[in-house]
Amino acid sequence: MKYLLDTHAIIWYFECSSKLPKEIIELIDNPKHCIYICSISLWEIVIKINLG
Repeated sequence: MKYLLDTHAIIWYFECSSKLPKEIIELIDNPKHCIYICSISLWEIVIKINLG
């Protein structure tokens, strides 16, 4: 299965946040799934980092 993560899911996943449900973490961690990250999400993260 293919999945596109939004910005919040990316941030929460890499922060190991409890805001991301366990089911989603398991889905992302499953090597049978193709996980995609939009380049705009990366741009959004950079903007948020620069804003503090």
